[in-house]
Amino acid sequence: MGIVVQQMVPADSAGVLFTWHPSTGDPRQMLITANFGLGESVVSAQVEPDTVVLERDRTGRVVPKESICGNKGHRVIMSAKGGLMAEPLQNEKGSQLCLTEEEALRVGRLGLQLEQMFGGPRDIEWAISNGQIYLLQSRPITSFDSWSKFELLHEFDDPIITDTEFLTTANTGEVFPGLMTPLTQSVTRRAADLSVRHQFPDRPGYYYSANVITASYHAMFNVFNSLLVSVGSEVTLGEKVVDLALYGHPVTTLELLQLSAERNGVVGSLGKLYVVLDMVKNTLFRKQVLQQAEKLTHEFLLDCQSYNKAEDLYSCISNSFKYLDEVSNCHGKSSKISVFTQVIAVSILTEGREELTAEHYSDMGLLLSSCSDLVSAGIPVALEDLASSIIATDKARDFCTVLPSEAVHWLEENYPSVATKLQRFLDKYGHRCIKEFELMTETWGMNPEILLKTLQTMVQNAVTDKFQKTTTKQVTDKELLLQLKTVKKHGTRVVLGWLLPLCRSAVWQREANKDCYITIIHQLRLAYRHLAQLMVKEGRIPDAQLMFFFTHYELGVLLQTRDPVLITKALHRRRYQHEWKQLAFPEIIRGLPVPVSKEPLKASGGSGTVGVRLQGTPVCSGTVMGRACVVRSLEQIGELTHGDILITHSTDVGWSPYFPLLEGVVTELGGLISHGAVVAREYGLPCIVGCQDATRIFSTGDTVLLVGAMGTVERINKYKDQKATASD
Repeated sequence: MGIVVQQMVPADSAGVLFTWHPSTGDPRQMLITANFGLGESVVSAQVEPDTVVLERDRTGRVVPKESICGNKGHRVIMSAKGGLMAEPLQNEKGSQLCLTEEEALRVGRLGLQLEQMFGGPRDIEWAISNGQIYLLQSRPITSFDSWSKFELLHEFDDPIITDTEFLTTANTGEVFPGLMTPLTQSVTRRAADLSVRHQFPDRPGYYYSANVITASYHAMFNVFNSLLVSVGSEVTLGEKVVDLALYGHPVTTLELLQLSAERNGVVGSLGKLYVVLDMVKNTLFRKQVLQQAEKLTHEFLLDCQSYNKAEDLYSCISNSFKYLDEVSNCHGKSSKISVFTQVIAVSILTEGREELTAEHYSDMGLLLSSCSDLVSAGIPVALEDLASSIIATDKARDFCTVLPSEAVHWLEENYPSVATKLQRFLDKYGHRCIKEFELMTETWGMNPEILLKTLQTMVQNAVTDKFQKTTTKQVTDKELLLQLKTVKKHGTRVVLGWLLPLCRSAVWQREANKDCYITIIHQLRLAYRHLAQLMVKEGRIPDAQLMFFFTHYELGVLLQTRDPVLITKALHRRRYQHEWKQLAFPEIIRGLPVPVSKEPLKASGGSGTVGVRLQGTPVCSGTVMGRACVVRSLEQIGELTHGDILITHSTDVGWSPYFPLLEGVVTELGGLISHGAVVAREYGLPCIVGCQDATRIFSTGDTVLLVGAMGTVERINKYKDQKATASD
């Protein structure tokens, strides 16, 4: 620690300069307050100082705007003994400005230089002695760094124009579960919005063009701008099937169609024909869509480690967004094609009936269960193979006692062949994880601990039989079609037999497209982490983790200006992250998004009673009774044990490692092609989706009965009753 000794400046005049107007925050105006003598009389508010307002013109020059002479009364000077003393001002001197216009302009120009040096507005103390300007102190204007929690929470919100706006967290709740960081909002959420925008035709009644919007750092779909942009006057079977694919239950009503028609107009016969022909064209060229995504992934090589300057790497990342946008568009097309094939299949399956029943849902799930070799479904199989390899050794029990952080090293030392197999798994799937569209998330390859912990649980419980049996089970197309309960006509089965390969390939290609999408996102994730290290090294940000609390644009500004206000704002955003993580929004939102409670429902609402039953949409049949594990947030995933029935809000590919431990799956969000439905069907796990309030009705430890074919989950025994019985 050093001690600074400064010489006192015998100032003729002194004061304070704000390079942005402190009252209005106007960056075009600079404010000077000053008095004769030392600056003590100004900063301590002993007198009413002179006020000078300077203005910056369009060229950046400082020009005088306004001068006001204050009622100064006295000045503070140095005494002969070395201290300070107040000296009254003569009337004629007290009524004149303490600064000439030229002196004020010189002070203003020095303020501009300090702004450029420090990258933001400054609060500067100065003094003039014998015509020489002395800079005494310079600091940021702290009043501009104050934002209310409300302002920060809603600063990225997209506009909600009307109180009839129709938003949903379905699908976006799976892709972007929970809180998004500012960096993710400006990169992957933006790409997703562009992708959805490309999939739907522009309508003249658009209020605004956003489809995947942000509200309180959470992602939502604007349904009127996307799914219901082209509607007729009645709810069609196609719209019901889209509801089934997206929400997992009926949502579209005649009222919603009327509201959409008021905004976007009603689509006539020619418009409907155009939409169908466009979808047929896309379906015919679906292989080319996947080939394009794979081509983009192979061409996208972002060698971030070769960059030594933050500004150069930032420019490279910015230029790479075209790849992200294009592969996102490919995924959007493949998703639309997958839903379209389902619409066709269900239209044939219903044999002319307009109303869909639980048996129709079950039959559709049965048809989709024939899809195999899916990327997300291959993950639990690969983990099961790893677990089998460890169980076959003579030190399986020892493996289960090793700390997950040390398990990789333990395998390398004791069983190199298993370690090699694990590395092959990470090479293939290491870019996947929970919340994989969030740039702040660590993937399995970056942090394999979560995989090793799951692997230890699998080895400990020897859960290697279920998936082997399921994957070896072969069902012919003819046998599968004979199991359909709603089909009455032989001709219907024949047509469905022809459509079955189309439905399979559409689902498979959607999964493969998404893997390409995530591969590019992961390379951007690594690039931003290296950019953070370079910016810390160059003294631009205080720590690497703060990177995710800037937008991409703000990072560019920071590289150009070193603006301390941006750093302060990012620190504030990070401070509130944990609190904002607790926010949850309903699946269907009308008007302004309002958070809902995530807390369990009270017993008075029926949640505490035995026999309570919820209805969802069946996506994989089967009946199972077992312990419920309710996961309301990722922090609770450690409560999951072998044989549980998972009850959660939604799942994505990051949940795949846990599926070998499960006996059944219940999600509040999700449709026929959601992740939970896809993986559950692949391995014959009873599964229902769209089961609203399930995480609030049930509790971990409850004994529940899941009937996949009926789409129901029922409490058989309450957990606290079990404890009471045990104590008796």
